[in-house]
Amino acid sequence: MALDPDRPCFLLHIYFKTPLSEADSFREAIFALFDESPIILWKDDHTVLLVLKNRPDFVKTEELSQILAADFYSDVRILVGGALRDAQTIHSVYSIEEDAFAIARKAMPERRSYRFEKVLPLFLLSAVPNAQLQTAFASFFTAMEDEDPDWMNSLYVFLEHGMNMTAASKALYIHRNSLQYRIDKFSEKTGLDPKQFEDALYIYLGLLAAKLK
Repeated sequence: MALDPDRPCFLLHIYFKTPLSEADSFREAIFALFDESPIILWKDDHTVLLVLKNRPDFVKTEELSQILAADFYSDVRILVGGALRDAQTIHSVYSIEEDAFAIARKAMPERRSYRFEKVLPLFLLSAVPNAQLQTAFASFFTAMEDEDPDWMNSLYVFLEHGMNMTAASKALYIHRNSLQYRIDKFSEKTGLDPKQFEDALYIYLGLLAAKLK
């Protein structure tokens, strides 16, 4: 495949929980959903790859997963890959994205779509021996052991929304003051401030490590 460094292409990994047997129907659906007809590559009867010239946004992939799930009566998950600029590295990039996608589906099964940059930390953490993860995040895990799961989810959503209190509280369907209370109590207990980048990075990695557990 010839690639233009100035105009990269992107892989869209589509996973069907139940085998996809209607190849022609799938092809028709894809061509109808995209303005520019993508290249379709069949990995197996569960996984299909689309090669796209333009990277779809989060809303587009969420809608695509819902449409395909309804049309083909299957649970569908989608990973949006990173930019491909060099033909020499396509296979290596694909392998990493494929592995990261599999890990993300297991660790975050509640999601319908994923972006490679978002799941890359999860992929990197999965390569760390469990004993080392337990040691590195021991104090964090201990602090979270007896807490309501909502606390961990609140922290995760807060960080996922760029540490924006208003956006995170809306996503959680709670009052801003309730989220502020949870963050303040977490800081009192751990000495970590989710609003500071270095602490937020440690907390975020700890939350991902907990998902891998």
